[in-house]
Amino acid sequence: MSQFIKQLKPPNRPAEIGRAFAECLAEIKTGPWKFIQLRGETFAAENLTDDDVDLLGTRESVNVLLKTCFEWVRAGRCHIRIRSRKENKIEFTLFSLDGRQSALFDLWMTLPQLDRGRSSLTYEACQSAVIDANESIQRLPLDIEASVYVQHLICKKKNLNTPTVQHRLTTYFQRFLESRNVELRDVVSSILLNETVSPTAEQISLQYLKRNLNTSHLKRNQQQTSTIIAKLQTAGIGTPRHSSMVTMIGCDGAGKTTLAHELKKHDTKIGRIKTGKHFYRKSLSYKLAVIFIRPLLFQDRERFDEILAPFVYLRACLGLRLMLLFSSKNSSTLIDRSLIDFLYVDRKTDAPRFSKFHWLRNLFGVRIPNVHCIASHETVMKRKQEVTKQGHFRYDEDMFQEFALRCPTDAVLFNNDGELDASRIAMQRILSKSGVCTVSNDMPEHVAQHNNRNAA
Repeated sequence: MSQFIKQLKPPNRPAEIGRAFAECLAEIKTGPWKFIQLRGETFAAENLTDDDVDLLGTRESVNVLLKTCFEWVRAGRCHIRIRSRKENKIEFTLFSLDGRQSALFDLWMTLPQLDRGRSSLTYEACQSAVIDANESIQRLPLDIEASVYVQHLICKKKNLNTPTVQHRLTTYFQRFLESRNVELRDVVSSILLNETVSPTAEQISLQYLKRNLNTSHLKRNQQQTSTIIAKLQTAGIGTPRHSSMVTMIGCDGAGKTTLAHELKKHDTKIGRIKTGKHFYRKSLSYKLAVIFIRPLLFQDRERFDEILAPFVYLRACLGLRLMLLFSSKNSSTLIDRSLIDFLYVDRKTDAPRFSKFHWLRNLFGVRIPNVHCIASHETVMKRKQEVTKQGHFRYDEDMFQEFALRCPTDAVLFNNDGELDASRIAMQRILSKSGVCTVSNDMPEHVAQHNNRNAA
């Protein structure tokens, strides 16, 4: 088996991890949550930028982690992206402030990869088996971790010849040389030798998990027929896998409009900036309402829009649908404000809130990728003195709850306290790395060098 050990090559490492970024990663390792790292190398900053990290936890742990990282964005320590298409998994990406460095985490609430997808692994099922129960990021014993990985390869129909799979299998085999579990060592060696998972290897790994985990917490996956309604809802309002449009939100003074225009100015792949209010204000029905109804209410334009919130929202949904239908796939469009903004009222008071028609968002609209520009209240006051401190805090909290914790979603939380040029470059990098929309990733060399020094 010496030929397998020769294949074991350490993955490429980044030249340097920025200090602030490394500190955030270190705090994830020690935070007030419990996750099980399902595979990969030891949780450390230098090991987390090569491949995605699979973590299994409870919904409570996931929510606490996301809320903590949201506070980091507020404090100007990082940017994050939260993407979810199914209730059992969230793709979470942590970005350095300059956008150069990132770490991707797959946060699983249930892992539907046992017995060819018929059963799901949960944190509760593994809790009694973890090696380091007091740690925030825990690991399973070698035997269980390797068995879970074999089930993962089968369920996902992985190509066993890829460098990543070969590296992990070889790592397991090398560790099994020092283990007494000959049965599982032979399972791994047979996969490496034959480049396939035999029925015998599949059954050995599955039965080993059933013997060593709390089977009462292994969830039996639902039949396809029971998820038809959820699939129809996802098809109707779900986040597209690939979009040429991105909405940008933020309280008044957060800098979203200025940043959008700066992105278009420097990026030829961004073809258009659309003012979100035009989705309804340009319509004939709205213009007639302004002429005949608004004078009777004695309200300014903004307050009038809030009174007509359900109509405004539905008309904006129609406008966005039409725009998506005829949009170009070769360039991107940035939309100033999201649909959900039109259901948010009293935004310039101490107590902004969602309209009582907030429920409309679950029936109508399209959840295209969203960028939430976040800035400190001091920065906001320098740009626009239109929102109160309490109202600003409440708006960011409500929009975090709305975009980050819903499903489906695709949301970038971006700290916009920095200089305009640096923010623009960081945003380009994040959008480019995430594949959120079509952007270029070009920037002046002197700015890149400046960001490198800051990252350190």
